[in-house]
Amino acid sequence: MTNAVLGSDIDGRHKSAFGYHPLVLVLTLLVTVITIWISAWLPARKLSRLIPLEAIKNTDELQLKRRGSRLLMLLFGVEGELAGNALKAQRKALRTASLSLIFSFMAFSAMQCFFSLSRISTRETYFERYQGVWDVMVTVKDTKAEDFEETEAVQNLAGIESAIVYQKASARRIVTEEEMSEEMKSLDGFSHASGDYVTKVSGGWLVNVPIVILDDNSFCAYCEQIGIPPRLDGAVILNQIRDVTNPDFRHPDFVPYIREERAASTLKQGDNEEMTAEIPVLSYTVTPPVLREEYATMDYYELVHFIPVSLWKEIKGQIGGEEEDSYICVKSREHVTQEELDTLQDEIKQLVSGKYTIEYENRIREYEVNNKQIQGMMTVFGSFCILLAIIGIGNVFSNTLGFVRQRKREFARYMSVGLTPKEFKKMFCIEALVIAGRPVLVGLPLVSIAVGYMLQKSYMDVGSFMDEAPIIPIIIFMLAILGSVALAYYLAWRNVRKISLAEVLRDDTMI
Repeated sequence: MTNAVLGSDIDGRHKSAFGYHPLVLVLTLLVTVITIWISAWLPARKLSRLIPLEAIKNTDELQLKRRGSRLLMLLFGVEGELAGNALKAQRKALRTASLSLIFSFMAFSAMQCFFSLSRISTRETYFERYQGVWDVMVTVKDTKAEDFEETEAVQNLAGIESAIVYQKASARRIVTEEEMSEEMKSLDGFSHASGDYVTKVSGGWLVNVPIVILDDNSFCAYCEQIGIPPRLDGAVILNQIRDVTNPDFRHPDFVPYIREERAASTLKQGDNEEMTAEIPVLSYTVTPPVLREEYATMDYYELVHFIPVSLWKEIKGQIGGEEEDSYICVKSREHVTQEELDTLQDEIKQLVSGKYTIEYENRIREYEVNNKQIQGMMTVFGSFCILLAIIGIGNVFSNTLGFVRQRKREFARYMSVGLTPKEFKKMFCIEALVIAGRPVLVGLPLVSIAVGYMLQKSYMDVGSFMDEAPIIPIIIFMLAILGSVALAYYLAWRNVRKISLAEVLRDDTMI
C-alpha cells in the first residue's frame, strides 16, 4: 500500500520492502502461547481452591453494589442506577476495554491535531511564504558560481520571469559599540547573544556574516529593485535584526541593526587576523533579494552581505569560506501549472545536466509530496490507533456476549419485581453510552490541553487552526467506537430478550 498508494508520485523515493524475520514470527507465537496459558491458568488456579459445597452454591452472578452512579440515576432514573451497578460489577472485566478505547481516542485525536497543525505551519511558513519567490530550485553540485557558464542561457529560457544563480559563503566581522543603532541598544545590544554565535573582543563583538554571492546580472537587477545605481564593486548589507525579547517567531518585529554610516565593511575568516578583506558598502537595506533563503533564524545577530560574483572573484582568496555548491532560483510566470513547471524543469535539466551534477525541486510537486508524506505518516499512526481501538472493542464484545448467562439471571430477578423489556433495553443503551462516551469525556479535555500547548509553542492563531481543525475525522472515529459498542450490546440484548422467566426461576441454582 505504501508503494502503490502513498508514494507512487514521489520522485527518487526509496521503495518500501516487505520483510518478516522468522525470529519475529517465533517470538510472536511464543508470546501468544504464554498469554493463552496464563489466561487459562489463572481461573483454573482460582477454581481449584474452591471446596465442592462452595462451588455448588456459587451462582457466578455479577456482584452488584448497593449504590450505583448517582449521576446516571439523576440523568436516567432507575435504569441509570441499575446500569451503573452493572458497570461497577464488571469494572475489572471492562478495564482493558476502557483503557484501550481511551488511549486510542486520545492518540488518534492528538495525532490528527498535530499533523493538521504541522500542515498549516509548513504551508504558511514555507509554501505560501515563498510562493512568489521560486518555482524550480536547482542545486549545482561541487560547482562555484563563477565557474557556472550557463547563467545567461538559463536566464534566457522561455517562460522564465527570473533566474538567479548564487552561492553562499561565510565570514565574520566586528561590530563596535558606536556602530550599533539606537534601536539595537534599546534591546540591550548583544547581552542576549549566545557565545556560540557572538564573541566579545577588544573593540566590539565578532559576529557571523553570511555572504550571498549573486550572478552579476541578478545583482544589478537587485540594485535597481532597492533603488540604487547598479554597481559591481561593493556589497549591500541587510540592516535589520529581530527583536530578541519577543519569542514569537511567527510574527517577529525587526529593528535597524547598525548605523548606516560606514562606507566599507571589513570581513575576515574566523579568528584569522591575516585573512581579511575590506569591501565598499553600496547600500543598507531591509529588502533581501528574491531567493528561497532564510536569514537569522538560529543566529539572530547575523549581518548578511549580498555581493556580485565578480567582486567575490577578487576577495575570495582573502577570506575564503565559500560552500561547494551553487544554486539556481527560478521564478516562472504567475498561475503556472504543474505541466508547465515539469516542462521548464526538463529544459533546465537538458541545458545543464550534461556538464554538471544537479539536484532539482519543483514547487508544486514539492507541495504535493509534502502532503503525501503527511498522509502517509497519518496512515501509519492512525493504523496503530485503530488497532488499539479494536483491542478495546474486542474486549467489549467478549464481555457483553460472554456474560449473557449471568445477565439472564440478573434480568430474571428484575423481571420478577416488575421491570419490562423496554426498561432492560434502556439499561443496555445506558451501559453502551457510558462505555463509548468515557473515552470522549476523558480524552477531549486532555487533547484540548495538548493542542493548546502546541498552539502556544508554535505561536499559531487559534482561529487559523480551528478553520482546518480535524473535527470530522475525530467525530468519525468517535462514532465508529460508539457504533461498535452499540453493536456489541445489541447482539447481547438480542440474546437476553429471549429470556423465559419461568425457565430461569426453575433453575435450582437461583438461590
